[in-house]
Amino acid sequence: MSKSVGILEPVGILLAVQGIGGTVNNILGDGPSWFLLNHIDALEGFRLPLHVLMAVVGVLLVVGPQLRKWRGDRTTR
Repeated sequence: MSKSVGILEPVGILLAVQGIGGTVNNILGDGPSWFLLNHIDALEGFRLPLHVLMAVVGVLLVVGPQLRKWRGDRTTR
């Protein structure tokens, strides 16, 4: 299980950066960017909510295992 956590953390960081950056980019003017969803024309009306979703999923992938470990430490005391 520790190997899957090791893989999920970098994926979570990538999703969080893409999601947060894309959200800010879309709110501030939707200018040219390197955020992935901004380059997919089929997602034209859904970019902002999808960026928010990416950010949330990314943060959960990074923070989730740490919270689980922290809760496990608290219950053993």
